[in-house]
Amino acid sequence: VVQDAYWNYTCEFANLVLPAAQMGEKTGVMTSSDRTVSLCEKFSEPPGEAKPDWLIFKELAHRLGFKEQFPYEDAQSVFEEIRSITKGRLCDYSELSYEKLPQRWGKRWLYERLTFRTPSGKAKMHPTPYRHQPASFVLLTGRTKNQWHTMTRTGKSPELLKGEEDPFLLIHPEDVGELGVEEGDTVLIRSQIEELLLRVRFGDIKKGHAFAPFGYTSAPVNLLTGDGVDPLSKEPELKFTLILLASTKEVISHGSER
Repeated sequence: VVQDAYWNYTCEFANLVLPAAQMGEKTGVMTSSDRTVSLCEKFSEPPGEAKPDWLIFKELAHRLGFKEQFPYEDAQSVFEEIRSITKGRLCDYSELSYEKLPQRWGKRWLYERLTFRTPSGKAKMHPTPYRHQPASFVLLTGRTKNQWHTMTRTGKSPELLKGEEDPFLLIHPEDVGELGVEEGDTVLIRSQIEELLLRVRFGDIKKGHAFAPFGYTSAPVNLLTGDGVDPLSKEPELKFTLILLASTKEVISHGSER
């Protein structure tokens, strides 16, 4: 099941697509990066059968037999549940009032006494073992400055796509000497699970590293990444994938099957 305001690539895999209301078409609470909790009120009715997220989740849950677990009547009732379960936690919302928003949870500083909530007051650092294979690059994935998330909206704007119409692989110019690759050439990228073709772009990036943006359906770079996670944080290893690069000229010279 997909709920979204715009048709996107993910919708093609869904059995059911539900139209969602956007900002301004629904009332709800939003927390900013500075810990300020704001009430975003509706000022326009959503089109057609579009509904706010909380109502979509509630109605779907009821149809799946979870009526008691989703008793919400409005956005405020969702907020009140969040407020109650955060009591005593680091992100304590319990003293906030829906009627008095915006408010900031916590005091001026998150760690007011400049200590962490550990017996020693110091942060616990857990070093992660580093494994690097000879002749390999570290692939980093992310978004570009004009594109947000999976480009479902910003990717449709010609103005925002200027200079980034096509997917690319950013590498340090001194890293391609042995490959015989020039800027604009296409390289074959191989990871342990998949391979992909991308055009080369030179830039200010650390040697031995390569960057490719996600969001392009013509070149889904996350196919190259594995399913490994950090054993402690459970953070997926999307930002550290060992890859090998090969010139497409070299690939063609070894056979036409690719």
